Amino acid sequence: MDDAVTVHDLAEGTSMPARRDLFEGTGEMAALMRATDWSKTKLGPVDAWPQSLKTMLGVVLGVVLGSRFPMLLWWGPELLHLYNDAYRPILRDKHPASLAAPAAEVWAEVWDLAGPMAEGVQRGGPATWTEDLQLFIKSGDMAEETYFTFSYSPVPGDDGQIGGLLNTVQETTAKVQSERQVRLLHDLAARAADVTSEHDAYCVGRGAVVLRAGCPIRAHLRARRESRHSEADRQRWHEGLRWAGPTGGGESRR
Repeated sequence: MDDAVTVHDLAEGTSMPARRDLFEGTGEMAALMRATDWSKTKLGPVDAWPQSLKTMLGVVLGVVLGSRFPMLLWWGPELLHLYNDAYRPILRDKHPASLAAPAAEVWAEVWDLAGPMAEGVQRGGPATWTEDLQLFIKSGDMAEETYFTFSYSPVPGDDGQIGGLLNTVQETTAKVQSERQVRLLHDLAARAADVTSEHDAYCVGRGAVVLRAGCPIRAHLRARRESRHSEADRQRWHEGLRWAGPTGGGESRR
C-alpha cells in the first residue's frame, strides 16, 4: 500500500502530523507515563529524549500506546521498558516497577533465553520470530509455566544506528495447554486397546500423563521418584514410560 509505514519511517517521523501530547490517551499506561517523573529514571527527562523514541511512543501514530496488540519498546543499550496496556498482563506482578527498568532485571529468570536473541538484533542481526516458546516467568513466589510467540525488531535512533527494539508478543499458554490435553486424550485412547489388566491401565495412564504434560511435571515426578518413592513405585514408573511408547518419547512395549 502507498500509505504503508515502516518502523524506520515511524522512527524518522517523516511526513506525519504531531500529537498534542506525547502520552496522549485514556489507558492506564498513558496515565502512568504522564504521572511519571522521568528525570528520576534511566531514560532521563522527556525533553532530552531522541525524536525517534518519542515517535515510537505515540507522537505520530501511537505505535505502542495506541495499539491494542501487546507491544513493548525496549530503548537504549539496557533495553529500558516502555509498553502499552495490552502488554501489561504479560508482566504479572512486575508492573509497575518494570516501567523504564532494564530488560535483564525485569526478565532475569528468562534472560538466558531471551537475552541472546535481543542482543543479536541489537548488534545488527535480523529481526527474530519465535513461536510458542516455553518460559518460566516468576509471579510472586512461584515460577509459572508460560508460552509466548514473539518477535524482536530493530528500531533506529536519530543517528541511524539501532536505538532500541520493538517486541510484539502474544501469550499462547492457553493454546499450548489445550493442544497438550488433546494429545494426551488421543494417546490414552490409542493405547487403551493394549490394556489387559488394572496394572496395565495404571501404567498407560501414568506414562501418558508424564510424557504429555511437559517438562516441569516430568522433572517434578522424577525428583519425587528419586527421593521418596518405594521400589514398587519406581517399578510402576518405568512400566508407565514403556507403555507411553514412541509418541511420548518412551520405549515401546511392543
